[in-house]
Amino acid sequence: MTQPHPDLPKIDNPNPKLHGVGHPHIDRRMLAMARLAAEKIDRDPELLQIVIDNLERWARRDGHGLSVGQAEWKALIERHSWPELRAILVQDTDEG
Repeated sequence: MTQPHPDLPKIDNPNPKLHGVGHPHIDRRMLAMARLAAEKIDRDPELLQIVIDNLERWARRDGHGLSVGQAEWKALIERHSWPELRAILVQDTDEG
């Protein structure tokens, strides 16, 4: 079984009364993952080009285009520099 990243909020016990459920819990985990991704791209900026290449490839795949979430990411990447995109990605708001 794959071990979770040590910087992500850990769930030792799946009991919802002990670790939380719903959107607040999911949002905390998503923010932690976004911050890890941002740190990874900071260390290796070429990773952002891999994201762009993947989005372009997925857009051509099967003639179905991108999902709503993928299209949102593509638009954000096209409109913002990495420092601007990073700031959006790691903010603790609905936008982040």
